[in-house]
Amino acid sequence: MIGNDDKKGEEEEEAAEEDEDDDGEEGGLNDEEVLDMPPPWSPKLFVNKDKFTELCPKGEKTVFYKKCKVEFHSACKEVDGLVKRVTMYEDFKKLIIKETRSYFKHRRDKLILRRRFPYEFKTIEHYESSEKNNYWKKMIQVDDRWRKIYFYHHRNKDGLIYREEHIGQKVFERFKGREDRLIYRSVTYDLEVDSPEFVITDKQYCKDYFVKKMAQKFELDPKKPPEEQIRKTEFMINKNKVLIHYHYKEGQIFRKPEEIDRNDLLSQGKIGDKAEGGEENNMETNKKHQFFTFIKELEQKCYTSIKANEDQAHTERGSRRDNEKSIQQLRMQPVPEDIYTKILEKSIYEKARDKMKQKHLKVADETEEETKKDYLLPILKKLSLEDKGELDEEAAIHVKNEALKNLKERLLTRAEIIQRRLVEE
Repeated sequence: MIGNDDKKGEEEEEAAEEDEDDDGEEGGLNDEEVLDMPPPWSPKLFVNKDKFTELCPKGEKTVFYKKCKVEFHSACKEVDGLVKRVTMYEDFKKLIIKETRSYFKHRRDKLILRRRFPYEFKTIEHYESSEKNNYWKKMIQVDDRWRKIYFYHHRNKDGLIYREEHIGQKVFERFKGREDRLIYRSVTYDLEVDSPEFVITDKQYCKDYFVKKMAQKFELDPKKPPEEQIRKTEFMINKNKVLIHYHYKEGQIFRKPEEIDRNDLLSQGKIGDKAEGGEENNMETNKKHQFFTFIKELEQKCYTSIKANEDQAHTERGSRRDNEKSIQQLRMQPVPEDIYTKILEKSIYEKARDKMKQKHLKVADETEEETKKDYLLPILKKLSLEDKGELDEEAAIHVKNEALKNLKERLLTRAEIIQRRLVEE
């Protein structure tokens, strides 16, 4: 029994070694003999591109959370470009709205996010960078109280990067990269001035604000002596005086500002007759006159710039209000036809799809024209039968013979051409 078991074990080991050798030598052949999977029984999957871009049934979906509601919308399906709205609530019953965040896409004014706080009357808007629009980056507004606007740095017209408006009280602006090195400008209003010299008109609220004070700040030019450069100018209209602050030279920590009476500016430094001192007194008087003239021009330029920036800000806010009005009007329409022309602009993918649709329509029109083409019309005209509706048997046979005759002539002509070319070859 033991001998038989040993023989069986040796035979099994030899068979295993032979199997290993076969796998090593003929492994490639075995791989080639593997059968393919049978084809699926279901038809080929097809997804409509228009339906795929909607991302959800009917282009919108709403999901509720603990104290939040999220609404999803397909791109370019809403007149204002809304793609998502997140509403956050204070209570579990979702009655008191804490904040609403609306996300937009493909808007011409480049608005991408709007946050509303209804109980604070506060609105925050974020914009994409664009050279064709107002260069707005961010806008924070509390209705009828104050407004803050941040601008993109590539606003190279006037270098304005920030503007804050306290409605009816004060406006100040910050600048960057200007040639005159202006970095700050502010204006303070007063509604109780009887005989105002400078007036700013707020076209949005149809009010006149009287200028109480104007101020400007300038950064230091390293190429010039600091003690000769103006750091800040304050035009106090209500106190009838002007304060000129100069930059500090190296090691200086305080310098008293120069105070000027505005009456001297209005008279532009009256130059009297030649004094007894001679030419030295005249030179000092002329220098003082030039300095007063320079300050007067600086004051007038400051007022002109404030007025121009106020008009420009009103224009930019007006375009924003016009967009909102257009959106409200489009919402009243059953099917807005000019959704892209006024509020939204088409994306690259939308333009590509429109191009493909136009191409398919063109091919379909050409195919339709070919199918509508009547090949028997030339024969009917030749036989003067094009005006007749239905042909009788004799006329139909006549048309058939004429068509076969023309076919035979064309075939013979082509055969002659082929024969001639073969002979030439």
